[in-house]
Amino acid sequence: MKNKAFLLAFAALFLASCASSSKLFLKGNAPTETYAAEMPIQLVSNIIIMPLEINGKTYRFLFDTGAPMVISEELKAELQCKRVSRKYVTDSQGVRNKQDYVQLEKVSIAGHSFENLTAIAVDLNKSAVLRCLQLDGIIGANLMRFAIWKIDYENQKIYFTNNPEGYEIAENAIEMNFETKATFTPTVDLQLDSVWLKNVTFDTGSGSGLSVSKNSTPDLTNHPYPKLTSYGYHSAGIYGSATDSTTYTFYPVKLNEETTSEILLSVSNKRGKSLLGGDFFKNYNVILNWDKKQAVLNPIENPSQERLMLGFSAMYQNDTLIVGAVVENSLAAELGFAFNDVIEQVNHVNCVEFNHEKYCEVRDIFADKKNPVTVHVRNKGAHTFMWVNMFEE
Repeated sequence: MKNKAFLLAFAALFLASCASSSKLFLKGNAPTETYAAEMPIQLVSNIIIMPLEINGKTYRFLFDTGAPMVISEELKAELQCKRVSRKYVTDSQGVRNKQDYVQLEKVSIAGHSFENLTAIAVDLNKSAVLRCLQLDGIIGANLMRFAIWKIDYENQKIYFTNNPEGYEIAENAIEMNFETKATFTPTVDLQLDSVWLKNVTFDTGSGSGLSVSKNSTPDLTNHPYPKLTSYGYHSAGIYGSATDSTTYTFYPVKLNEETTSEILLSVSNKRGKSLLGGDFFKNYNVILNWDKKQAVLNPIENPSQERLMLGFSAMYQNDTLIVGAVVENSLAAELGFAFNDVIEQVNHVNCVEFNHEKYCEVRDIFADKKNPVTVHVRNKGAHTFMWVNMFEE
């Protein structure tokens, strides 16, 4: 794996611990007339960005089954939302903060309105990664439960209807039953060999495949598939990121009684929730039906096996661009790149005097995945990295 290149994708994850808030998330109204609609979406590292309209103005929202409705502090002030409660919220990194719960009187998607929903007001700019996405909020599961959704990752469209016969199910479709949390976030049970993973979050807000903690998976020591391990920042929550050692491999995962699929597995050394995310969903048309408590995955004709990566990632920290993570035995590791090294330049971007705007520009360079990336690390010189497929020998 001497010339291996690898880039760790940051997923915009939001997980709220809101069991005591279940009554608040029960609130809401949806259209009663039969309808069917579609909207274009934007995919960013396998997560879904789409428009949502409030008071005739269009905003940029993340479509996240792993979260309840969320709005930014700026949007809360603009709408002058009524506060209905204030409770603790926990993000994907385990950080807790008290946040305002507010009432959204009316929001619209493709001209169809959802009313009197509870949302959590959060400073989305606290996370450098989320700030680059320029989000106004999150379309969460307490809204999604009012419709049947079909996510077309391949053509970057989302469809929704209240007609239970609205979408065709292919003969080779994978059907997965789910339960729901207090926020209406769906959870599924999966099996890895003899090990059961209970209450795995079905999470369109995660760009990864199947993310699990080391204590909940089989021993990978003699696992026959290639493995990659890195240390550093691997994901981002609304309050920031946390360091961790993570191992990546493919693993056969039993999805239901009839179906087993090889999924990109991310195994963290830290305890945390298990998430099934966009790297798996992207090769299906995903239908979500809260009334039936069922997810249906219709396979696409030409599934993507390409996962282009580098041997390190970059992270914004205290107005400095640093090496955020390095993969063991990668070219970056052989060149001496280490976690927390200072990056002084990425392609044309001078990073010595760094700010958040430059960080977003650097992220765009890494997101391109078509051209080589030249990086100058303090005291270690400039090196050019080519994009290659993950696990490529």
